This record gives sequence, C-alpha cells and structure tokens, in this order.
Amino acid sequence: MDELSPLTPAEERLLKAVREDEECNLADGSYLVQSDETSDWGKDRTVRAELLQQLMHNRHLTEYVEAIDLRAARIVGDLRSSGLDEVVPIALIDCRMDGILCNGAYFGGDVNFHGTTFTGEVKFDDAIFAGEARFDAVTFEDAAGFLSSTFRKDAKFGRATFSDHVMFGGADFHGATDFEGAKFATVAWFIQTTFTDTSTFQGVRFDHFASFEDAIFGRLADFRGATFGGAVFTRAIFTEDARFDRARFSGAVQFLDATFAHDQVYFDEVTFTDTAQFTGAIAREWNLRSTKFLASDPGPWTGIKVDLSNAVLHESSNIFLTAREVIARRLQSRESVHLEVHTESLDLSDAEFLRHSILSVPPPSTRRIPHRPPDSKGQISFRRRSTATDPDRASDARTEARNEAKVLAGQLANEVGLSKLPARCGVTSLSRANVGELVIAGTAMDSCSFSGAHGLDTLTISEDCTFQRTKWSLQRPTQFTRRRVIAEEVLWRQQHGHFWGAQGTPPNAPSAHIVSSIYRDLRKGLEDTKNEPGAADFYYGEMEMRRVARRGSRTGTPSDFRSDSTALTESALLHAYWAVSGYGLRAWRAIATLVFVLLTAAGLFTSTTFATRTPPLPQIESIQPITGTATYSTPPPITAPSFPEALEFAARESISLLQIRTSASVTTTGPGTVVDFILRLAGPVLLALTVLALRGRTKR
Repeated sequence: MDELSPLTPAEERLLKAVREDEECNLADGSYLVQSDETSDWGKDRTVRAELLQQLMHNRHLTEYVEAIDLRAARIVGDLRSSGLDEVVPIALIDCRMDGILCNGAYFGGDVNFHGTTFTGEVKFDDAIFAGEARFDAVTFEDAAGFLSSTFRKDAKFGRATFSDHVMFGGADFHGATDFEGAKFATVAWFIQTTFTDTSTFQGVRFDHFASFEDAIFGRLADFRGATFGGAVFTRAIFTEDARFDRARFSGAVQFLDATFAHDQVYFDEVTFTDTAQFTGAIAREWNLRSTKFLASDPGPWTGIKVDLSNAVLHESSNIFLTAREVIARRLQSRESVHLEVHTESLDLSDAEFLRHSILSVPPPSTRRIPHRPPDSKGQISFRRRSTATDPDRASDARTEARNEAKVLAGQLANEVGLSKLPARCGVTSLSRANVGELVIAGTAMDSCSFSGAHGLDTLTISEDCTFQRTKWSLQRPTQFTRRRVIAEEVLWRQQHGHFWGAQGTPPNAPSAHIVSSIYRDLRKGLEDTKNEPGAADFYYGEMEMRRVARRGSRTGTPSDFRSDSTALTESALLHAYWAVSGYGLRAWRAIATLVFVLLTAAGLFTSTTFATRTPPLPQIESIQPITGTATYSTPPPITAPSFPEALEFAARESISLLQIRTSASVTTTGPGTVVDFILRLAGPVLLALTVLALRGRTKR
C-alpha cells in the first residue's frame, strides 16, 4: 500500500464502503450525474486504477472485498485485469475512466458500468462475463474491443455510444442482449457473433457500417427502427423471427446466403436507399410490406411466401422472386420493372405499373434454391482462448448452436425446394391494378381475376400464357365450346348453375356485363399486337356474356341489360348469331347450319306445295295443211321433284344471290318462292361466316 500513499479523499471513502459492504456514491447521494460534468471532477472524485485493480482481485492487504459499488468517480489510469484471478462483482456507475484493458479477464459476478464514460481504449477480448453485464448508457470515446468475449447471462448495451470502431467479432451472448437505442459512429463488427437468446437492436444507429457476417441469432432478432449506414448479413442465420420493421438502410445492404429458418422475417416499412442484395437468402415468409426501394435491382427473395404489399420501387429494376405464394397487392412501380417470378400464386391486385414493365418466369438456368450450410471459409475466424476458469463450456454451447442452425437451414432449403413449385408463374389477381404498361409472358392466367383493372386494352399478353379451358358438362352439353375463358366467367357460370369448375357456392361473381367488358378490353389488346387467333377466344367470351346476360333476371339476380324491346331484339339476334356460326368463329357450325338449311329446303321442295317439276314443252302431233292448225300431245301430270333433284336445286339456289334463273328442272310455287328467297340469302351469309371463322383462326 505504500506505493499508493497518500490516498485521495475519494479512495478513503471507497475503502470504507468496501469494508462495510456498502455503496460508495461520490456524488453525495445524487443519481443524476450528467456526463459533461465528469471532466471537471477533482481529487474528491479521483480514484486511481491501481487501487481498483487490487480491490477487484482481492489483493489489498487490509481489506477483503465482497463487491465493489462505486459511483460518480474519476478513475485515472488504465484499469487492467487478466484471466489469472477472478474479478469480484463490480459496479462502476456514472464514472469517468481513462481506459480498461481486461483481455482474458474472468468476471465471476455481475458487472455494471451504467452511464460510465471511457475516454481511452477499452479491451475485453476473450473476457468471460459469468454474471449480468451492464454497459447501458456507456460512452466509448475510443475504440472498444469485445473479440471472442463470452456473456453467459444478460448483456445490456442500451443507449450506449460508440464514438470509434467497436469489435464484437466471435462474441458469444448466451443471455438476452440489449442494444436498444445504441449509437455506433463508425464501423461495428459482429462477425461470427452468436446470440443464443433474444437480441434487441431497436432504434440502433449504425452511422457508418455494421457487419453481422456469419452471425447466428438463436431467438428473436429485433432491429425495428434501426438505421444503417451500410450493413452486411452474409451467411447470417436467424433461427427464429427477425424484425427489421421501419429500419432504414442508407447504404448498401447484403443478406447474401442468409437463412431465416423460423416463421417470418419482417421488413415492413423499411427504406432501402442504396442497393439491397438478397442473393441466396432464404426464408419461410418475407414480409416486405410498405417497403421503399430507392435503388435498383433489390432482391432476389426466395421462400415459401413473399409479401410485397404496398412496396414502392423508385428505380428501374429487375426483381427475382421464388416462392409458393407471392403477394404484391398495391405494389407501385414508378419506373420500369422486370418481375421474374417463379410461384404458383401471384397476387397483383391494386398494383400500379407506371412505366413499361414485364412479368415473366425466370429461365431454368437462373432458378435455384440455396441448399448449403453456412461456410465461413476465407472469413475472419475468432477463437476464444481457454482459461483456467473456463473449461470450454461456452465453446461447446457455441458449436451446438451453430450446428443446430445449420440443420434448420438445410431443412428450410428442402422445404422450399423447386420440385414443389410449378413450371409456370400462376397469376391469381390483377383486380383494380393499373396494367396498361405491363407485358405478361409465360405465365398461367387460369385463376387470374381482372375485375376493375385499368388499361386492359393496352395490356400485352404473350401467346405462351395459358388460361382455363371450357369443360364439358353432362347437365349442359350444349354449353361446351372449346375455348379459353377468364376466371370471372367461370365464377359467373358457377353462380348461375352452369356447373363449370369446382362445385359448391362460388364467391360473389361480377355481372355478365362486367365480364363482357373485360373480354372486350383483353381482345383489343391482343388485336393490337396482331394476335388474331388469341383474340378470337376473347371475342367469343365477350359475345357469349352479352348473350347470356339476361339470365340473371331469371335466377333472382339483377339483369345486366334493359328489359325493353330493344334488349329483347338484341338478345334474339345474339342467340341466332351464336346458334348458326358461334359468333362467326366456328366454321363447322356455319357449315352445319348451311347443310341443315339445304336439307330442309330440299325436303320441302319434294312437295308440290313448294315446287314441281318443270313440264316439258308440248309435242306437236299433227298440223292441218290447209289451216296450219297444230295439234299438241296431252301434257303430263304435275309431279314434285325427287329428293336428289330438289337437293341439287337448293344447292344451286343457295349460291345464286343475284343470279336470274333462266331455266331449271324445278319450278317453285308461291310458298316455295319464299323458301327460295331464304336460300339465296342464307347461303352466301353462311358461307361468308365460314370464311370469316377460318380467317379469325389463321390470320396473323
């Protein structure tokens, strides 16, 4: 003790408090110490680091120390410790310290540095904190190192300020970890850090750069409201939920090969100002609701479910999505975007594509599901040195946590496997979306709803997109016409008992008038791209829904059209148009109608009521030579033509609209003349409809 004599007043008070196992509060009982006051503290607040070292290791000659509880002290010199002796429970609260060098130290009890300011370097590399470690509201004015340190119980760094770089690489946090409200002015390293319990980073500010490369989060990882100048989470594993709600990434962020093995990862209302790379990352559910992407090419995202509802894309981007279900309701693309989606269900209802955009399926060469354990090869490796007081128990726990995380990552990769996904992207809804600038290629539109969509007349649908096909029904065989249909028509027919698709009570279907207008807009879009065969099915659907629209009034639902004579006339014309030619799109129906008309007319012409054989000119039997009077033979009896003769006559008449008959073997009567007029009109019309149908199916 001689080398420490004389003691300062603060040191004498400390020794007395240690002897009586009491708190030493140099602020005279005040617990509201301001950090800017500490620089003016004099000898009445000064404690030398050498004295504290003796006390914390129980090397003081006159005092046996159970614990140290010192408040509002000015500690001069660097406080040093190593793993040779155990450090007693120590609390240095609201103090001002030059520095602390405790590499390899073993803190057997609780440690509390609440509100303390470290003006010099802080080193806790390879240190072991067996009790609770509190660094909340601490200010680190110089560099701080916690490399390969172990926190066996809770670690609290809430509202801490790190003015210089800080290193937590290889650290093990076995209890709950709290960095809520902390501020990192420069680089923060959490490489290969293991958080066994909950880790809280709510409201943290990483002003420069934060690296969580190869980190493992054993339970909830909470980064809500955090601000990142830049961030790297490459190969990080989140074994439970990860929350980045309302976080802001002002610099580049990387989640390369990261694994989110539990239920969901939340990026709700996040802002990515710079690039956001998720290549190889995998999660069960990506919640990216209301996220803002201010830079190009975010993603890709791979998982069981991806939710981009209300997300906003501010730059021209290529986005890759691989999931069983993708929800992009109210997605807004302010610039051109190329969505390459591999999913069985894509919901784009209320989405807005304000610039020319493309929706397609990624080529097979780019489809991959990451299936790899985290690999730290080539990365910085942090290994904690074993000490006499730590027989590698923490190291075993760390290894166990990492192995468990690898198993979860492999299981998730198998669960999201490509074998469970269809070859095409299945679009389920474009309802109320603004799709005038959208091109859709290679997708399955079988269940896609178009109700309320804007710009359907300029929507481009490529020929390799698929739609539902009509299905034959035993109850309504006459309704079967092989063609492509949209989901709204299927719902309408289910609602009106037409037995299309699945049985049961369908959801509320749009009116036939709305379905008809959807078909009309889609048809126009295909016609503008010179895809006449593709537009033909939509024209048929448009006309079909106009024809059957009045059935709503007979099934108890409101009618789509007026009930006046005009509507009745229009309905009758549409029914006739459908029956005789399939709206000018079914050549076989027009030909069949023509054949029916010919056979019917021929059958009528075999009756003398409608037609007779043209009698031959009378033959002269004799002539009086004197008077010149001729005697004619008796005319044959009036007979009807045979069926072959009548059929030949009907066929000739059906193709002679303006031809004047000069001679014929059949002569029509009054009723037969009416039938003849009908033949002359119906024949050319039906032949024209046949040609029109063939043209509609072949024109390019």
